[in-house]
Amino acid sequence: MLFFFAMFLEFLRRTVMTRHRSITALSATVIDSYHFRLRLTTQAGAYVKEFVHGDFGRTKPNLTIILDRFVDILELDVLVCNSSFLFLYLCLIYFLGS
Repeated sequence: MLFFFAMFLEFLRRTVMTRHRSITALSATVIDSYHFRLRLTTQAGAYVKEFVHGDFGRTKPNLTIILDRFVDILELDVLVCNSSFLFLYLCLIYFLGS
């Protein structure tokens, strides 16, 4: 019951707004008949969890629609973060601030 309440609060928290994000690479490795490992390369700001389960139908396409069955995340790890933009941003703040 607490899980559904938390999901309802998450539903209320986000503004209804269209955000276009790209998934540039996707690969899946089957673990067993009920589990697979998915590796994604996404644009910054992409909502990976919402891409998997659909976020109450607000995120399209999503894996639940593509696979035509309920899909959820057991583990979520960020393997690499391209920080070149962050580095540039910090350099600009440093030089413009002095």
